[in-house]
Amino acid sequence: MALEIYELRVSFNASGQHAQNVFHYKLDNTGEVDDFVVAGQLLTALPQGAGATSWLSKLRSCMSNDGYVSYFSARKLSPTGGNSANLQIEPSQYPGLVSADIHTQQTCGCIIWASALKPENTGRTFLPAVPKTFLESSRWQPAAYTAYDAFVEKHVTGFSILSGVLLPCIYDRTLLSGRNIAHGYLSPKPGTLRKREKPL
Repeated sequence: MALEIYELRVSFNASGQHAQNVFHYKLDNTGEVDDFVVAGQLLTALPQGAGATSWLSKLRSCMSNDGYVSYFSARKLSPTGGNSANLQIEPSQYPGLVSADIHTQQTCGCIIWASALKPENTGRTFLPAVPKTFLESSRWQPAAYTAYDAFVEKHVTGFSILSGVLLPCIYDRTLLSGRNIAHGYLSPKPGTLRKREKPL
């Protein structure tokens, strides 16, 4: 058994405001597939799926069409670092799918991730480019819960790639290990986009 942790970075342009999310995945790489190959397979899996069923479509359904996905990067983090696979995106290729103005550049939907092991130690993802229709008087509207819940449900299932199954996890940078994500939910309180002292 060869447990490895992979990092996926997704960059955004939210009406001129740049942002980046970091997601982590655990892979039982029993075939000892090269890390660059695995990273490439992860990037290839993002848009796969019929209609609007792909991970990327679910993500874009949380975004105003004033924003777009601008860049992907994937690489192995542990037990040792690895080569990265990168993909730069044209602005017209992956815009947000909600036809509404962006709420504000700094507003984010904060998704809280929890694991079955140590559920009190949660992870967080701040998704930018929130549509104006998702928030009213600082309260999330039904359309927001529908979109974010659909993304959470898709994210928790992970990716089946040629090298195995990539399961989303909460990464522990001290122990270089990950706790599988059991579920997630949209925080009732909107998040904000800002420079942070350490990666999420």
